[in-house]
Amino acid sequence: MSAATLTPPAEAAADPLGYLSKCHILIVKSIEEILNVLDWTHGGMLNRTEERNLVCALERLNRAIRLHGMDEEDSLQPRLESCDNPDVRSTAPILASIIEQTRAAEELHIKVDATVRKWLYQRSLTFLEVWALRDQLVELLDAYRQHASKEEVNVFAVAEKGLCEHCRHEITSEMLWRRGLA
Repeated sequence: MSAATLTPPAEAAADPLGYLSKCHILIVKSIEEILNVLDWTHGGMLNRTEERNLVCALERLNRAIRLHGMDEEDSLQPRLESCDNPDVRSTAPILASIIEQTRAAEELHIKVDATVRKWLYQRSLTFLEVWALRDQLVELLDAYRQHASKEEVNVFAVAEKGLCEHCRHEITSEMLWRRGLA
């Protein structure tokens, strides 16, 4: 998976759930990268490399969260709900609960995005803004780690065994379409 473009790898066609897991990793790593730049610079002036890293991490994070959310809500969840396998179908409410928890984190993500953009525009943040951004990033990181853990253990592990090939193909086709690759 390309971190810059979030293009699904060739194996996504055979393993859309594996690709969704890789998106979890990308989201967490993007948040960690923003947090690392913040900790390194204390919200102050950025050199070119730091600025590029911050911009790239924020863009990856925003795109990954948006696409991953659509992959879950518009592709995976409907397939889980309509699956003939009762074990797989039983994971749909779990995924719905995870999605609701993620929606609660959206406000936090919006705040992080706005503060990072302010930092890039103004070239520095106040001490209080740095403190608030750090807290928000840590909270967002925790939310997505919990999201990934719950989803991979309670949904993907079951769906991996029982989701039909046709459903996997549909999920992959929709993922590719969202990324402009179909």
